[in-house]
Order: sequence, then C-alpha cells, then structure tokens
Amino acid sequence: MLLLGAFPNTDLLVGRAAIGTTIGLLLLFGTAVSGFAYLLAFLFTSAADAQIFTIFVVLVLGVVLSIVGYDISWLAGRT
Repeated sequence: MLLLGAFPNTDLLVGRAAIGTTIGLLLLFGTAVSGFAYLLAFLFTSAADAQIFTIFVVLVLGVVLSIVGYDISWLAGRT
C-alpha cells in the first residue's frame, strides 16, 4: 500500500471507489503466487532449489512485464 502512495497518477487505484478493488487484487495476487509456488515445488527435489527458481522467475517476469508496460504506455503517448 505504501508503494501505491509513492507513485503519482494512481488515482484509479487508491480513490474512494477503487480502494476495495485494489485490496482485493493484492490479496488475490498473494494467493495466486502461493499456489504457483506450491505447484512449482513438485518439480524439484530440494526446497531451496524450488524457492530460488521461483524467486528468479517472479523477479524476471516482473522486470520484463514492467518494461513492456512502460514501452506500451510510451508508444500510446506518441500517437
């Protein structure tokens, strides 16, 4: 929630009408990641290997998708 307040132009996420939706998305994201990690753990014999791989995948996807989102918004602003 602190990150939402740290960045400008987040009125759609933290306005009075949308705060429930934002909290719901954060809760659903947490449960989705937990389920993903649980299912992914069956691919590994060591718990440490599964955790390292999961952290790596989530970080890489987060960086890649952030860059893609930024590029799309930048391209949309040019047209």
